Amino acid sequence: GDGGDGGGASGGETELNQWSLARADPDGFRGGMVSFFEARGPEHEEDADEKAVALARKRWTSLLLFDFMCSGALCAAPEAFDKLARCSHLIDPTTAAPLPLQHHFSNLMAPIRAMRGRQELDSTPIVMGCQEMPVDARGEAKLREVLPEGLAYYRPTERGKGETGASGGTDEGTGFIYSNFLAASMKDVTDDLAPDLTQFLADQGVKPVVAATTLRKMLIVTVDLFYTGAAQSSGGEETRVEGAVGATTPKLAVATLHCKCFYKQAAQQGAFVARLIEQASKLEGVVGTVVCGDMNLDSPWPDKTSAEVQQASVGAAEFGCFPTAEGEGVTPIVNTNVTDFSTTVTKSGLQMVTPPTNFTTLKMRTKFQAQAGKIGAVAMGHKDQLVLPMDMHVTDVIVAGRDEADPSLSPTAANNTNMSLLQPSRMWPSDHFAVGAAVGIQLSKYVAK
Repeated sequence: GDGGDGGGASGGETELNQWSLARADPDGFRGGMVSFFEARGPEHEEDADEKAVALARKRWTSLLLFDFMCSGALCAAPEAFDKLARCSHLIDPTTAAPLPLQHHFSNLMAPIRAMRGRQELDSTPIVMGCQEMPVDARGEAKLREVLPEGLAYYRPTERGKGETGASGGTDEGTGFIYSNFLAASMKDVTDDLAPDLTQFLADQGVKPVVAATTLRKMLIVTVDLFYTGAAQSSGGEETRVEGAVGATTPKLAVATLHCKCFYKQAAQQGAFVARLIEQASKLEGVVGTVVCGDMNLDSPWPDKTSAEVQQASVGAAEFGCFPTAEGEGVTPIVNTNVTDFSTTVTKSGLQMVTPPTNFTTLKMRTKFQAQAGKIGAVAMGHKDQLVLPMDMHVTDVIVAGRDEADPSLSPTAANNTNMSLLQPSRMWPSDHFAVGAAVGIQLSKYVAK
């Protein structure tokens, strides 16, 4: 179902879900399905060549056929599907009603709440890069409802395409959640850096479709850096002090990326991230640059690795890490692309918050998807990353995606293996972990400038 929060294939009512629509009016539901696909078929794509249209038509037809089969199965056994639905993280297990978006958004705010509770970070400025944010007014309103106190939300809605066509439009879903006292100083500088980065990717020989998608979803902002320190009052008590540093406030540049997969060009991708940090650091007042987001690095299994071996290999690996052992019933994953990316980044004088040995996505195909031959297959990857210069020091790291308070999920629990981290889950409704860090910058050497 569509979670009861959107129209679904048939454009249904807000409070209805797909299975109730299909059951109440099967013919109307099938007609709505056809209309949905007709409105989104390959013929509607601009500048699509004949070969691309033919390939896309096959894919759309396959999806339409699968939807019809699901609809038929659902109508034939509605009670069974009502029970099955309760297994979904999108459904309330007690009522079988779709959980509201606010529930899922609130769970995704857990890393911020956790960071604020550690090392007295409650008043530290927060800038959180996001991908696939809501792009409609209703979804944005529901996200704002659950933002932790003192946080604001930014996603460009009016920015044009610029001369290079690199800048994101209004439907890319890339944005930031940040401390609201930074709002006055926040400046979108994506268009300032896009021409250089566009040319750089072209010079690196990156495939045009990869470069175009990566640049279109890129978002770069600068914010004034504020310090949070302690001062002695006249009565001798320690008080918290916040303010700008110096006459000219230093700035932090933050870029959030949602890259298209570079595949075997991961070294060029690492060079692109290094170039982005280099160019952003040249902007007036910028004293530190952080690149965050989904690098979409590919970590395939060796050819013909069965689903059973994949699951066994993941379960046997060190907690949070890729499988590296080779033996009976287990096999290491192919991590060449991650190695190429991380090597290029570190050789450029940069550091990565997430070690290349760790994975940040872990999901498994169930029986309820269209490719029966891949049932049970595990996909894991090192995709989500924070990259920053070596002279910025990381004082705390959090990787969100599981309930730290649940003793059964403790790293020392006997039943706690990597397979217990499969996403999405009821407490983490995403197929990517969130990577967060507390970062310190030595401002004293910049104030003089």
